[in-house]
Amino acid sequence: MKTYRQVLQEGKETLRQANLPEGDWDAWLLFSRAFGLDRKAYLLFGGEPAEEAGQRVFEEYLRQRLDRRPTAYILGSWGFMDLEFLVDERVLVPRQDTETLVEEALRRLQGRTGLQLLDLCTGSGCIAISLAHHLGTAARVWGTDISPEALTLARENARHSGAQVSFCQGHLFRALPLELAGTFDMILSNPPYISPEEYAALEPEVREYEPALALRADRGGMAFYERIAAEAAGWLKAGGALGLEIGCSQAERTAALLREAGFDNITVIKDLNGLDRTVWAEKGKR
Repeated sequence: MKTYRQVLQEGKETLRQANLPEGDWDAWLLFSRAFGLDRKAYLLFGGEPAEEAGQRVFEEYLRQRLDRRPTAYILGSWGFMDLEFLVDERVLVPRQDTETLVEEALRRLQGRTGLQLLDLCTGSGCIAISLAHHLGTAARVWGTDISPEALTLARENARHSGAQVSFCQGHLFRALPLELAGTFDMILSNPPYISPEEYAALEPEVREYEPALALRADRGGMAFYERIAAEAAGWLKAGGALGLEIGCSQAERTAALLREAGFDNITVIKDLNGLDRTVWAEKGKR
């Protein structure tokens, strides 16, 4: 009978032979979930016979991964900002790049209370829920998305985490009650920003499984930035901030849109890989 260690090594080799990116890490994540073993338990019991039921689950997980289904969807959840989010094909997989946006938002909001915050294109709710979790009673958080299916999952994630977020369905600001205009201290968004040409060249994990509605944008990937830049000031308080996740080649074009819309203090922040990842701007105080 195979040991846990042998089963894991065979799983790693299976994914390596398929030339899957980060195959060893994916194999460990799938193995850990299939057998319910963390690193400590694996070190203690790795030489013992592996349970047959767990082997069958692991084999099914590997089969799905070989079909290029994202590991996060196979597991059904994914970590983001020290929280665990339920994910499936209704929403994008939360990415570390997006943590750059949330971390900068929390830095800017540190020590403030009575805040009103908005997350446009909320998807799984990872941005809105992370803000609500880390800020607690200091903030009222809203999230919008055009997809009712995504919002169903976002509400599940809010309940799962215990965060208080008000979700509204509709396209960008149209989802919100008009009485909220001019009330937000900060607006954040990770909108669709991949051009149709770029979309066609994406990895199968993204192109075949993640929702195109949350990825593709017309006008060379800039359509959502154009709308947000044109309308955001009307929903922000004087001095309020706007933070946008961008594709790494879109910083200059996005900053130009914000300047043309009258925003001040425009800055670009890089991610951990040194690539342009977020653009920030402020509404004038007059």
